Amino acid sequence: MIPIAQVLELLRGVGAQAEEERIAGGDHVVALDPNDLLPATQRLLEAYPELHLSAMTATQDEDGLSVLYHFWLGWGLSLRVAVPGEMGELPSILHVLPAADWYEREAHELYGIHFSGRPELSPLLTSQALGDQPPMRPEGDGE
Repeated sequence: MIPIAQVLELLRGVGAQAEEERIAGGDHVVALDPNDLLPATQRLLEAYPELHLSAMTATQDEDGLSVLYHFWLGWGLSLRVAVPGEMGELPSILHVLPAADWYEREAHELYGIHFSGRPELSPLLTSQALGDQPPMRPEGDGE
């Protein structure tokens, strides 16, 4: 099994200020700056071709909006990225990891997160009749 220390070293090698926390069940969560997301994902895929994206979760809490990229590497690794600003924009990882397509579209549709560098973010789940307010964001927060 690949040790978390090796993964953290790799992430820091791309300039990421990777801060790790352990969560229930033994999975690891690494906080990343939004600017480090794409190079960190590229580097992880280069170093560990067996890495795959299991899920992507957007969350809204008292600290604001963030996205967790849940990877499997023989053990759970989640990259937590705080979504900056009111409108919320993160770089898309679609062109290096095509499995992110529907996850990014879902996060955009439900939370109003924009993913820069991708062709389109058409709705997957909701009707256009819902309007511009993302259904999972509090009224007046976001778009």
